[in-house]
Amino acid sequence: MLIPVFGDSQVTPQYRCGGFRIDLVVEDLERRKRFAIECDGAAYHSTELNWHHDIYRQNQLEKEGFIFYRIWSTNWWKDHNKEFQKLVEFIRTN
Repeated sequence: MLIPVFGDSQVTPQYRCGGFRIDLVVEDLERRKRFAIECDGAAYHSTELNWHHDIYRQNQLEKEGFIFYRIWSTNWWKDHNKEFQKLVEFIRTN
């Protein structure tokens, strides 16, 4: 499912690539950039195995041209407007 956003961009939730799944992908069609947005909680990274797998996954997807951005769930719940603005600024400046 594609969700149109500002300009020539679109958002795809649960994007599949190379056997991996990305929470959200923002594709800036004009600049030909793809942003992988991960929505993580600290509990997910509580084990070393999970952390290593996530770093491996990020490295592999970056080789495919994705630019990674993480939204930590605790920050989102505290102030989702602030976190959303940080995401928008990240996309605009990268």
